[in-house]
Amino acid sequence: MKNNEQASIILDPYSLQLGKMLANHSGGDHNNSQSYTQEDEEMDYYRRLTRLEENVQKVSLKVNVIESNYLTTSKFYASGLTAFFLLIGLGAGLFAYVDNKYENRFANIDKKFEKIDVRLDSIEQNYIKTDSKIDKLDDKIQFLIDQTQN
Repeated sequence: MKNNEQASIILDPYSLQLGKMLANHSGGDHNNSQSYTQEDEEMDYYRRLTRLEENVQKVSLKVNVIESNYLTTSKFYASGLTAFFLLIGLGAGLFAYVDNKYENRFANIDKKFEKIDVRLDSIEQNYIKTDSKIDKLDDKIQFLIDQTQN
C-alpha cells in the first residue's frame, strides 16, 4: 500500500510540474533531467490513464443508458402479444357494438313493417266491408230492376 501511495505522490501532476520547474530553474545535471523526463513520461501516462478512465466511465454510462432503453426480445414479444390480444379484444368489442347497433335498426324496421302490415290488413277489411255493401246495393238495384220489368 505504501508503494501505491508513493506512486500517487510521484504521479501527482501538480508535484511533477513544480518539480520540473525547479529542476529547470536550478539547471540540474543530466541524470536529474533524465529522471524528470521519466517523470514527464509517467505524468503523460498518468494523464492518458486518467483520460482513459474518464472515457471508460462515459462509455459505461452510455451503455447503461442504452441498456435501460433497449427493448429485449422477450419484452418485444411480450408487448407484441399483449398488443395482439388487445387488438383482438377491441375488434370483438367493436364488432359487438356495430352488430348490436344494426340489429336494433333492423328490429325497428321490422316493427315498422309490422305496423304497416296491420294497417294494410285494416284497410283490406274496410275494403271487404265496402265491397260487401256495394254487392248488397247491386243486388237491391238488380232486384228493383227485375221488379219493375215484371
